[in-house]
Amino acid sequence: MFPVIPVTLLPANEQAQAAHLIFLLCLLRQYSNRFESALTLFEATSIQGRLAAIRNESDIKVRAALADAFISDPSRHWPEVAFRDSIMTVYHFGIALRQIKSSLGKGCPSLSRHFDSRVTKQAWKLFDRTYFPNWESARHATAHEAEMSETPEAQLRNSVAVSAPDPAFGIGGTGSVRIMAAALYEGNKCTITWADSKGNPHVLVTECSRESLAKLIEIRDRIFGAVGGASDRLLNETLRKRES
Repeated sequence: MFPVIPVTLLPANEQAQAAHLIFLLCLLRQYSNRFESALTLFEATSIQGRLAAIRNESDIKVRAALADAFISDPSRHWPEVAFRDSIMTVYHFGIALRQIKSSLGKGCPSLSRHFDSRVTKQAWKLFDRTYFPNWESARHATAHEAEMSETPEAQLRNSVAVSAPDPAFGIGGTGSVRIMAAALYEGNKCTITWADSKGNPHVLVTECSRESLAKLIEIRDRIFGAVGGASDRLLNETLRKRES
């Protein structure tokens, strides 16, 4: 349930901070809902059935015709559009969550003293380290996709070494090749190769799934419950003071 913060019960110098906290909580709800919208679109426009039909077609001519029609159909990119939006939405969710964590620690002591800061710390740790450890890198790689291969040097920097599937790729029958995946979509996962600020290449795997949505909702509801509990305690304290 969305928490109700009794802003008018707070001292005047804390009300602006409390109003901003409410705004951030609204964003947290908005971004979890937006992720669900992107996921629903992703599921509704799935191309897995068409790809399976192409792979399973035994007639070479029919398979070629199906593949040509698929490649020429702009709707095949619709799942990618939804997936990219899900990546950006997780990033925005993270920014809002980080600001809520910061906001509850300053500027509104009347509410903060009723709030268990361990909740936001645990929620942030779940989001940043366990559930979505690549949330920032995935956003940057998605937002700057073309820049990652803008020059031969950039393409090399944003590629990773993998075992060569054919000895001809290596020296003496062993070796590796470098590959770059600006956005390789497979099922409900997207693989991106990306170099960090120090030039170290990484393989990022993000997911657009019901499991990812459940994780966002879990974190959101933890925050909502904790803020709602603090608001209730603040309200009860204020009422007791007025009655005494």
